[in-house]
Amino acid sequence: MTKRGGGYVLVAVVVVAGAAIGIAALRGDDRPPAGPRPETPGPSPVGAPPTVESLRGIWLEDGETGGARPLMARFSADSTFFLGGVFDTDSWIHGTYEIEGPAIRFTATGGSCGSRDVFTWSGGIVSEGRLELEHRGTEGGSGVGVCTFPIGKPFHFLRLSPMSPAAADIEPGFYIGSGPITGETEPADLEGYWLVEGTGHLLRVDFAGGYRMDDDGALAEAPRDAGSLQVGPRTLTFTSGGGGAGCAEGDVLVVAKARAEDGAIRGVVSRDDCGRGLEGAVTLLFLEVRTA
Repeated sequence: MTKRGGGYVLVAVVVVAGAAIGIAALRGDDRPPAGPRPETPGPSPVGAPPTVESLRGIWLEDGETGGARPLMARFSADSTFFLGGVFDTDSWIHGTYEIEGPAIRFTATGGSCGSRDVFTWSGGIVSEGRLELEHRGTEGGSGVGVCTFPIGKPFHFLRLSPMSPAAADIEPGFYIGSGPITGETEPADLEGYWLVEGTGHLLRVDFAGGYRMDDDGALAEAPRDAGSLQVGPRTLTFTSGGGGAGCAEGDVLVVAKARAEDGAIRGVVSRDDCGRGLEGAVTLLFLEVRTA
């Protein structure tokens, strides 16, 4: 995904709720169609062979090579992986992985694709925070469970968290409408994944208004902060529940002067008890990813 004309190319659709802007992840089953497609393997992408350390973190697929909406990838230091979203509840495929030269060998144990397959992607790190891979198939063909990944299908990822230079190319998802956040905006309207632009801070808001925030690729396992989100007139208030690894219960992050603009929420951090290093003007980019 690249910036064009100084603005953002908006790549996915979310729903507006109430009189104010309301943002909710687009629903629908947009997994690849079922059924394997036999294909002749082509050359793999080039780049530095991946390592557990270079893969560790949360990545977003570059929309230029993906489908209508990109998918996420999470690689953990314990050699577990998630594709789709980064949690059990929104992943297409998850399981364990091992590295063999330029190849990543995945063993699926769950996810909405219903896969228990072993499959391989091959490629490498082409620059800091930029990963290019191709699907090389399963041990029995090309399909992965009920999902189809044709042999040679490219997957190009940009690392969101921890922060990387490649994340500068991230674009927000598209929603209809703009203007100040108001008291009619519900926390559920903000459900989904967000990235604080220019940082590695990744935010996940759930339908009930709970949130997790982390800047070290551990959003799912051990986030820096977790708590509840309250929405007021032009204000987003994140109150820690003490379930995070770095914030105390009751710590508050306040984004004031919040407004929807150009596929993002822009505002000013007026309070940050947890010492995240966020201050002044901030932009939250909505990530409309393909989840289960």
